[in-house]
Amino acid sequence: MDLAARNGYLNMVKWLSKYRSEGCTMKDYAAGQGHLEVVKWLSNYRQEGVTTAAMDSAVKSGCLEVVNWLHTNRFEGCTSKAMDSVAMEDHLHIVKWLYNNRHEGCTSAAMDGAARKGKLQVVKWLHENRTEGCTTNAMDSTNILFICTVITVLTKLNLTYWYYCKYSITAIAHYFGASRIITPRIWIKLMYSTYLTLHYRISYKAQVLITAPTIPKFGPNQGEIVMAEWLVAHGADSSALNVAIWTVVGNGCLDVLKWLVERWRLESIILVLPKAVQKGRMNIVRWMVNWSQRSYPQDDHRRVVRWMVNWSRRNYAQDDHRRVGIATLAIHTAVVYGHLEIAKYLHKFVTVARQSVLHSREQLETIRRGIAQVFPEARIVSWRTITRAAEKGFLDTMRWLYEKYGSDPDINIFEYTESHKRWFNDTIAMDVAAAYGHLDVLKFFHELQTSGDKRLVCTWRAMDRASANGYLNVAQWLHENRGEGCSSKAMDKAASFGRLYVVRWLHEHRTEGCTHAAMDGAAMDGHLEVVQWLHVNRSEGCTKAAMECAAINGHLDVVKWLHANRSEGCNHAAMDEAAGNGFLDVVKWLHVNRSEGCTGRAMDGASGSGDLKVVQWLYANRSEGCSPDVLDFGVTGHFFEVVLFLHDHYHLEFSESALQLHEHNYNYKCFRAWMLERYPAFRDVVPHE
Repeated sequence: MDLAARNGYLNMVKWLSKYRSEGCTMKDYAAGQGHLEVVKWLSNYRQEGVTTAAMDSAVKSGCLEVVNWLHTNRFEGCTSKAMDSVAMEDHLHIVKWLYNNRHEGCTSAAMDGAARKGKLQVVKWLHENRTEGCTTNAMDSTNILFICTVITVLTKLNLTYWYYCKYSITAIAHYFGASRIITPRIWIKLMYSTYLTLHYRISYKAQVLITAPTIPKFGPNQGEIVMAEWLVAHGADSSALNVAIWTVVGNGCLDVLKWLVERWRLESIILVLPKAVQKGRMNIVRWMVNWSQRSYPQDDHRRVVRWMVNWSRRNYAQDDHRRVGIATLAIHTAVVYGHLEIAKYLHKFVTVARQSVLHSREQLETIRRGIAQVFPEARIVSWRTITRAAEKGFLDTMRWLYEKYGSDPDINIFEYTESHKRWFNDTIAMDVAAAYGHLDVLKFFHELQTSGDKRLVCTWRAMDRASANGYLNVAQWLHENRGEGCSSKAMDKAASFGRLYVVRWLHEHRTEGCTHAAMDGAAMDGHLEVVQWLHVNRSEGCTKAAMECAAINGHLDVVKWLHANRSEGCNHAAMDEAAGNGFLDVVKWLHVNRSEGCTGRAMDGASGSGDLKVVQWLYANRSEGCSPDVLDFGVTGHFFEVVLFLHDHYHLEFSESALQLHEHNYNYKCFRAWMLERYPAFRDVVPHE
């Protein structure tokens, strides 16, 4: 009946009440789901009653009609959790209703929750009408609010600014342990020390990613600018807004960008040019280039922004040098992201500007290092540019790139050193184009080479990688038009990836053949059809690794076929690793049909994976046992049932290292209670609750 009430099935509730004797518990469930008719019926015909949880849950769900009925017809009322929970759900009208009709009030959790969900209007109302305030958790839950205040102008940032205005002292004290003044320089340092890692959730409390999809599309008359003006009027720190420009530019918010620049005279806009280029924001690129040629008097903000680039505290020559240098570096960004029109525009700008500002490669490299930490995609046009464009197949972009830079004596777009070849896989443009299946790009490079440009080269890796990635048309074209050929890795890798059509073609048209790695790799990934074809048509065979890897990855059909048709067999690692990966069917089959057996690593691996069924089966059917440290594996993985089974059946004791693990490794109350009861020494590690 509880389930029927929760889902609003009144007829079912009536039938169960009439023909069944189990009854129900409370009416809380129906109230929480907004089923007013069910609540009324239960109140009239059942005696179970309700608790304060009924109104609490109805409030949280935004069911004001149910809340009002409970308030009028029941006496249980609610708790402060009602307003606390509804504050974060953006139901401001219910918050106001509770304020006017109920006396329970709220706690600081109300403003904390509203902050976490970015509900600015609710936060402001609570601030103006309630006295509970908030805690430092409000700052934590909005992405380390006081640090991230100036990341961008977005929905959460509105709230972040507001919190900064009202509670900055508390936030600073919370972070530093004591109040201190945060100067513009310290703000920027804090921002940049965290900005690049925010995408990886630097706050384990926040669990919120600051990414482009969370940022609204701004318009010239929308509320964000109005909000920002309000924040400025109430004391927001304007100098830190330099960092906000990066996100505003990346999302194409030109109107907001203009407002930021004009409001605070932020001069070095050219610094974020590569970001606009990466995102393909041509309108912002044009505006930034034009704006950067204007001049403003020196002030604190200019000094701060200059510090952002001048990491080594070195004073770069002039703004003209920096502007042209960054625009030059941004051409690489435009090319590798396929924004041809932007690349053309920047190239034209740089070509004209260089008549008065001449950059050496050393100067460009100095500027590149200055912004590398903030934007590593800005680079001098080089072999990296052509290979990245080839990887993505931007043919028109590469044609333009070759036209503009192909004959430049200072920039050899096909030149790379042996050290580059050692550290980078993609150094040869033709090989890269073949590897990623861009036949039109490959033909373009081929035409350039045959027309006399000897800087272009191609190697056997082109066909190897095209075959491995399944681009048979590329491999066929290379076979017919180039002489580099391939190696045995072409068929080995194609077989490993299950590309039988490529394997067949290589077998019929090429002489390099393959090695035993072909069948081994195909077996490892479960490509039985490829394994069978190689067995029939090739003589290289396989090794024990074939059956072993197939077993490890749970491909029982391949294991059975190899057992029936090949003689290489396997070793004990097959059952060991299959058990560790939880493939009980493979373990059972190997136990019955193979003689290699396993070792104690089988039980250890299954325990470390928390697979109780495998552990139980090994205990019942194998005699190898386990290692003395097997309990540690179960403890580390929080697998209580596995630990209990091993402890009871093998009579093992925990090692000292297991008892010294951190408290958060024991997050199950039953596990903690059991450990505390059995091992008094554990009390010194985790306090008994």
